[in-house]
Amino acid sequence: MLLFDNPMILDGVPGVVAYGSSNPDEYYLLATQPRIRIDETTGNPLFAFMEYRNPIERADGTKGGAFMIFDSEFVVPSDATTKAKELLTEQLHARFPNMNPPPQARIGTLNFLRGTASLHCLDDSGGLVQKIETQAAPALYGKMICPFTVELSPEGATLAAQALQGQGGILQIAYDVFLPVRLPPVKAHAWFFSEKIMSFYQRVDIDPGWHFLWWGHDADRTEKVREFFRQSESGGVFIDPGAVTDEKVISTVRDWAYGQLDDALKRMIVGDINPVSEDARKVPDGTRSLTRSFLESRVSNFDRWFFEGHNMEWNPQPRGTLPNITSMTGKDGKPFKWSDFARTVDLDDPFFKTINLNIMANADFANLPIFSVDVHCEYPAPDKRNSDGTPKKAGGAHTAHDYRLQKSDDIGKFASFTDDNDLRYSYSYKVNFKGDAQPFEMKGQVSDSTVLTVDVDSTGCLAVDIGVGNVNFDQMFDALIVDIRYEDKANKVAAVEQQFVLDKDHRTARFSAIIHAARTEACVYDVTYQFKGGRQYTVKDQKSFSRQIYINSPFTDQKTVHVRPIGDLTNDISNIFVDLQYEDHDKGYVVSQSVALNKGNPFADWSVPVFDRSKGKVTYSGTIQFADGTAQDITPSGELTKDTLMVGRQRDDSEMLTVTVLPDALDFTKLKLAKVSLHYSDGAATDLAKDIILRANAAPPPPWSIRLADKTKRQYDWHAEYHMTDGSVRQQGVPKPVTTTDLTLIPEIPPA
Repeated sequence: MLLFDNPMILDGVPGVVAYGSSNPDEYYLLATQPRIRIDETTGNPLFAFMEYRNPIERADGTKGGAFMIFDSEFVVPSDATTKAKELLTEQLHARFPNMNPPPQARIGTLNFLRGTASLHCLDDSGGLVQKIETQAAPALYGKMICPFTVELSPEGATLAAQALQGQGGILQIAYDVFLPVRLPPVKAHAWFFSEKIMSFYQRVDIDPGWHFLWWGHDADRTEKVREFFRQSESGGVFIDPGAVTDEKVISTVRDWAYGQLDDALKRMIVGDINPVSEDARKVPDGTRSLTRSFLESRVSNFDRWFFEGHNMEWNPQPRGTLPNITSMTGKDGKPFKWSDFARTVDLDDPFFKTINLNIMANADFANLPIFSVDVHCEYPAPDKRNSDGTPKKAGGAHTAHDYRLQKSDDIGKFASFTDDNDLRYSYSYKVNFKGDAQPFEMKGQVSDSTVLTVDVDSTGCLAVDIGVGNVNFDQMFDALIVDIRYEDKANKVAAVEQQFVLDKDHRTARFSAIIHAARTEACVYDVTYQFKGGRQYTVKDQKSFSRQIYINSPFTDQKTVHVRPIGDLTNDISNIFVDLQYEDHDKGYVVSQSVALNKGNPFADWSVPVFDRSKGKVTYSGTIQFADGTAQDITPSGELTKDTLMVGRQRDDSEMLTVTVLPDALDFTKLKLAKVSLHYSDGAATDLAKDIILRANAAPPPPWSIRLADKTKRQYDWHAEYHMTDGSVRQQGVPKPVTTTDLTLIPEIPPA
């Protein structure tokens, strides 16, 4: 799949940008702008400029002065493709010099999902250009051809005839074509929350009193009513660019994320809450006391994360000003002449009474079992023809032609005189298949459009491309098994079913079949995800009317656990080791992770993709390692019910034994150094020792601190060695150490 965030400009291949893909030897080529279509046979541009000798006066007062007809195309020329492939192969050789055989660059085929094309010429006010006709959507296969017809006023015709000659240009083409690309290494978060609340409270008390006893009517009635409405809305888009610094890439992702949010908002409008009606507020007869309370709320929530590997639609927005015909050269290298493409006609020329119809087939002939699409066009429409096909009007126009389309770039041109300003014509077509003797026919169609496009879904051939989206084959999945089927009982299309296996090396497949009917139903497919380790998970009965299906990860969300410490990581706690596990029992999905908190890494966040944030559970356990060498299990352990896990232990001085050794009583004129050996044992969990060296002019040693497992056991023992300046060694507490509970130890040199 195309990686749009790394375009490459190739020296020697002007007008072309290369893009990498998820495969190192595969590249995609895009032209930088559209151009006038060049006829493959003659090498001439398909362009015509027909100027009226006198303006046309119409019944509504508008006038015409000229027609300009041409085709645009958005394509990388074959010679540029060849040159680009050579340059990209050279780059591969430089990157992989030791590969045998040397790698060869592959040029991938772009799959455009949808597109539009528009033309701007001279002005938008109607003073110079009266009308621009186009089918608005270019063919999504082959050269992406789009035909244009421009009608000019007399002034516009004069200006255009001059402006279209020489250098420069006045025809500005804009293509908006969308293709699937892989999300670059950024994160996008789109969210929206809307809430409406209505609260109603009513309290009625009726005291009949003596008035009721004597007169038979209420004497005292009190009523309290409280009613309020509240509405709140919030939302937004957050982009985490990660390591991406290209603002154009970040802006593209941001626009796409806002588009996802806009689509969600259209589906999630919260309806208004009606107030409590008057009938609902009435007090039934005979009631002495009544209390009513209503609370109604409506909430709409959209929260979605997008990560690297997700698919997004990208519009490269190719557009630009087309060069004038006279600045272009033919196969002979000579500039084209304006006179070869322009002519002047009289008002009575039959051109003014003709239909000019462009006929195309929007189908991938190269990869589908379609041999040809044979189109028959006839004027006038059937209701204006006799049973033998002749026009009912005496001497009326009658034209019939057949066209064979065998490539996505083939265009048939149907032209006919018209009668009584009736532009309706009839058409039918027959689709011939490769390896199937039975064609598919569509008859009895009537239209007045100037563009006739036979779409692939109307050819009797089913074609659905299946691709892998944000599925992690490196760490989580081995393969995807896609069972896809199509059935149309209304049109007598029997069930067609195929199975495909997609993996790291096989990321695309095509579901195709000859069904001899127009496609009117959705494809239904099941996806079985094969996890590494052998587990499977199946999603059934997914539906799609699209011709492009992307299989994404079954995980719809992610759960993040924030692990935070309790206690002093500098002086008291060395490490906190935490073992985390997420388990979704219904899906048989288990993920584990271990983290360590310490002075250099005091915080940890663990994110795991999940099927549903409301299901599954996180459990934890771990160990606290203290600076004095002791350790303690984290309690309590078990299930985590919040997103933040606080682990550790605050220091309690009552649990500590802190011994300070002071050298103040030592005479260092006689003493080189003293080694004081401290030892503590509670006879069970704790057994620790430490040597403290005392020297002249040295800083006092830091206290020795021990965390006590048993607060009642505070005794320790010690012994010391004194190395004298005369070379002798004196000992204290040997062979029997001194036992004490003193928190301050002041050793003295024993007598010789």
